[in-house]
Amino acid sequence: MRYRTAIFLITILTLCSLAALGAESKPTGSPPPDASAGPAAVPSLASQSLMPPQLSIPASRGRELYRAACAPCHGAYGDGRGAGAAGFFQPATDFTKGVYKFRSSLSKYITGEELERSIREGMSGTEMVPFKRILTGRGIARVAAYLKSFSDIYDDPAAAPGGDDRLDLPAERPFPPSPESIAAGSEVFADNCADCHGDLGEGASDETDEWERPVWMIDFRLGYFKSGNADADLYRSIVAGMPGTTMDPYSGELEPEQVWQVVDYIRSLSKEEEGLFGDLLKALFVTEPNGFDYRAY
Repeated sequence: MRYRTAIFLITILTLCSLAALGAESKPTGSPPPDASAGPAAVPSLASQSLMPPQLSIPASRGRELYRAACAPCHGAYGDGRGAGAAGFFQPATDFTKGVYKFRSSLSKYITGEELERSIREGMSGTEMVPFKRILTGRGIARVAAYLKSFSDIYDDPAAAPGGDDRLDLPAERPFPPSPESIAAGSEVFADNCADCHGDLGEGASDETDEWERPVWMIDFRLGYFKSGNADADLYRSIVAGMPGTTMDPYSGELEPEQVWQVVDYIRSLSKEEEGLFGDLLKALFVTEPNGFDYRAY
């Protein structure tokens, strides 16, 4: 009997405590909503001024694509602080400085075509998947135009690579890979590249980049390269360098033949031509979250 009485009292006290907490949580001084007025209006994404204003029509359409496909990682403000990039080993690119690593000239400015290439092809070995099967060519161009609006260095209409900055990139290799080319490339690599990339291409730098983040050196032994996996992509990266990082351009420092030899040596370091990480990400990436139709832009 005493046991049942105790249980009853505990139950009554618990219910009273919950009722008191509920009463305290009710807002005071706020009138109830007017049911006749209908539901409160919710501002749309298009009405929120989170992005740079005064955009051209292509860039404004690119903004919509950016918010759906890019902002989860690169952030609403283009600062690389999107929630989706919180666990990335290599931080997402910050567009606010207007500095881009992968280009085809020695200029600090990047062209729309170069941005389109990175969006279209992605960055092998990273979470940046190729968007060529997700966006239309027109949509990719619109996103590229919008990216430039994050930095004021592109406010100047003349902000484009000049004639002196352009590189003469070969359309094809002058000679095929060979054991002799690899051997010669190993010597050029040891003299010019090993201090940062390591003797075996494993990456050995403790430098920081333009964004004051640790420089993550690609491990050449894995067989994938962020700027592209073709020989021409490696050649371009060597001669143009990577702005914002410790990778200086080697145009004028090495002869074209030496650059191709380094390309062959880098290739020889990897056991596989392609890594599986990027393919896995491509398989898992959701092309139309929440019903957003990327192909309509």
